[in-house]
Amino acid sequence: MILIKLGGSAFSDKSRPLSFYEEPVRNLALLIKQHGITPVLIHGGGSFAHPVAKAYGLDRGIRDDGQLIGVSLTSLALSLLNERITSIFLKLKLPTYTIRTGAVFVRMLSGLRLSSDVVDLVRRLVEMGIIPVFYGDVIHDYKLGFSILSGDEIMVELAKWLKPKYALFLMDVEGVYSKGPRMGELIRVFKPSTQVSYSVGGVDATGGLMSKLKHAIELASMGVRTYLCSIMDQESLSLILTGGEPGRCTRIEVR
Repeated sequence: MILIKLGGSAFSDKSRPLSFYEEPVRNLALLIKQHGITPVLIHGGGSFAHPVAKAYGLDRGIRDDGQLIGVSLTSLALSLLNERITSIFLKLKLPTYTIRTGAVFVRMLSGLRLSSDVVDLVRRLVEMGIIPVFYGDVIHDYKLGFSILSGDEIMVELAKWLKPKYALFLMDVEGVYSKGPRMGELIRVFKPSTQVSYSVGGVDATGGLMSKLKHAIELASMGVRTYLCSIMDQESLSLILTGGEPGRCTRIEVR
């Protein structure tokens, strides 16, 4: 079992609402077809969801009725994005089945809840050769009304049930750098004790790279072989998918 997170930075410019780059998604689909694998795919909201979610303050929960239209608009934007991504796969005759995140995840007071029936469905889809697709979404929250569930959180939650062998976080850069995107040295092996210096900025309603690293470390702690890679680095991705070690990615280690 392989989990692939298609990060928003890999297919869009978050500073430009509704921007979308088809080539990286198509390259990923071609790679999946070439290697004959059926991963579980989770994609981020990119420039479709983040600007809307930020504008309506959905990252802090519902505090007034005016935010409810933001919930609807964010959900609509994500549906449109999902349609664009899955249509690329379908053009290459790769079957997908989208499971709407907000319909199957609920944030309880005790934490996230995912129906075991959904897990059984995911396993069945993979057995049939159909790619299950999830995406970061606004979900019902028993404390905040609605809150954002990031694609990175979905990766961790699904891993608890599916016990994948690999988890790939695909971005617009080759991995984690010591001083910022493409700044300093590429960190080939990232451990919880590794020091990085990143400023917080841009339009991201889900926490950016530091949040991604937190969830990647959680995955690695489950025994999942976890990488952060560039979606354009086809050679490194092919090596990972065939059991090799990539040349230009960051691997997460907890020991």
